[in-house]
Amino acid sequence: MRIIGFLGPWYHHHVAPPLLFQLLGDAEQIQSAPGYRLVVATLDITGIDLARNKAIEWALAEHLDYLVMQDADTFALGPWILGAVRVLEAEQAAIAILPVMIERENSPVNVTPAPTSDDPYEAESGGTGLIAIRMAEIARIAAEYEGPWFERTYHDARHAHVKDTGDIWFCHRVREHGGRVMVLPGMETAHDALVQQRYIPPSRRPDEGR
Repeated sequence: MRIIGFLGPWYHHHVAPPLLFQLLGDAEQIQSAPGYRLVVATLDITGIDLARNKAIEWALAEHLDYLVMQDADTFALGPWILGAVRVLEAEQAAIAILPVMIERENSPVNVTPAPTSDDPYEAESGGTGLIAIRMAEIARIAAEYEGPWFERTYHDARHAHVKDTGDIWFCHRVREHGGRVMVLPGMETAHDALVQQRYIPPSRRPDEGR
């Protein structure tokens, strides 16, 4: 039996209703799949990098096969967890990420490089709003790496200008130790920031210029 741990670092347990509906669909899909079991937990703590570091340590201590993390304001428009886990298994990758739209100067999507088709591909890094992690890879890395899993870095000594967010740091550390980061661009996602930002898979976008 492969155990999938779902943990939301949700401060004061604030969760968008669409996320709850999505999670119910995920739970039903996983329950009907032989050989998998879903364990759901929440972590009420301030500081997203601290929460994610604690989530990784929780998954290691509980000997989970997979850890899924999802931000409170980010959701997929349909079940995604089992599909991400199966990509991790097929690719023997460490991380699987669903793209999410964000407000960023150099790219409107939170994965590098950005998707050009609906097919899974290996990436340099990505955000962890919707992420699945193969814990066997993390346990392997933990045997030789003692630093934080998530840590924000800055361009300046006063920490006023962010260089990399903690999720980018995490992807870079995993890749430095031989892990692979996969992006799954075939599912529509939504990011409820001040205004809902919707990621549309490349195959469903209207052709530009028509």
